[in-house]
Amino acid sequence: MTIYQHDAALVFRLQIVGALRGLYVAELEQSWRTARSIMEGKALVVDLSGLSDADERGMQLLARMRDAGAKFVTASRPEALDVARRLGLPTESAPAHRSRCEARVCVSWLRGRVIRTLKPFLGGGKC
Repeated sequence: MTIYQHDAALVFRLQIVGALRGLYVAELEQSWRTARSIMEGKALVVDLSGLSDADERGMQLLARMRDAGAKFVTASRPEALDVARRLGLPTESAPAHRSRCEARVCVSWLRGRVIRTLKPFLGGGKC
């Protein structure tokens, strides 16, 4: 598993690629702790687009992140959607490729709009 950290002006995004199991759960938790210490009021977005599976401890960590206010995005890969469903998250999908509009999209989503309303914008519309 690989964790990518993307720090933008308004959003700090953790991107998970691979299976969230075993020792990787502790690695993600450490990344989350580090992110929280440097976010300075930014929204935390967890990108599940590359997630292939999660064990019970991984699901518990994702649930704690959700309960602490993290927002989640996912692509329409069956594995990532399955994890999102197990977390009780909406399963509308966002594209795996992010445009230069990423921060605007995340901020709009975080302001309470349902991701379904953003689908035309996320689908490649111009900023």
